[in-house]
Amino acid sequence: MAHPLDKIEPGIKVTAQMSPEATEKDLEFVRMIGVTHAVLWTDAKKSSYEYYASRREIFAKAGIQVYGFGNLDVHNVDAITLNLPGRDAKIEEYKQHIRNLGKAGIRTPPTPTWATASGAPPPKRPRAGPWAGPST
Repeated sequence: MAHPLDKIEPGIKVTAQMSPEATEKDLEFVRMIGVTHAVLWTDAKKSSYEYYASRREIFAKAGIQVYGFGNLDVHNVDAITLNLPGRDAKIEEYKQHIRNLGKAGIRTPPTPTWATASGAPPPKRPRAGPWAGPST
């Protein structure tokens, strides 16, 4: 039996992060620059199978594959990352988000990195590369 990830074509996907409510002009612009994949974001108010399927259909008609679809109300939330009250309910909400995406035919890649801004030190300056600046 084939693995579900076998359906994802290998290789780097150059994507546009777009509004799920993209206009025809937005879709046309993305097509013109040669981008064929999009990442979309919504919140809990619109996190249903019906909404995800409708967005997939609209973007597909424009020749753009929805490659990721985040939900701001469950992605990287403090209740989950810091084990705060309401954690289990947020995890269940996140699982439903993933089920709805799957049912809508959106195979979204996992997001393995979770971070918080609560007291984390700023990143150190890179030692090499164009971002490094002059040595001190």
